[in-house]
Amino acid sequence: MTKQSTDLIFFLLSSSIICLSATCHKMTTEKASPKITFDLDQIGEDGLGNHPGSKVAIDYEYCIPADEQHAALVRKIDPSLKIMKRSRGRIGCNENQWLCMGNTHQENWRKILLKLAEEEFVQQIDRTFFE
Repeated sequence: MTKQSTDLIFFLLSSSIICLSATCHKMTTEKASPKITFDLDQIGEDGLGNHPGSKVAIDYEYCIPADEQHAALVRKIDPSLKIMKRSRGRIGCNENQWLCMGNTHQENWRKILLKLAEEEFVQQIDRTFFE
């Protein structure tokens, strides 16, 4: 075997290992739902935004049907939940919906958001900005 063919084999093996590692990483990383309108990758494991000099929790909001059955379901999913029965929020809940607000500064924040997004009655989850 020549030096050139040995180098080529080494290169191909190295490239394959790198590609497989990247594929495995992608398979273990949970994909965000299209219902979630903000970038979850901009939030650290601690639930705080990872912009330099600005480590704050990310608040979010969504609408649910205005009844206690749906409220009880989302309360079980999200311990940070606050339900506003008379507010439309920035997201624009209608008169038959209640505004729900939560934040990412809690354990398992990503799983919580993904679980909320799986609910059929949750149409969209937006980031909330308080002024």
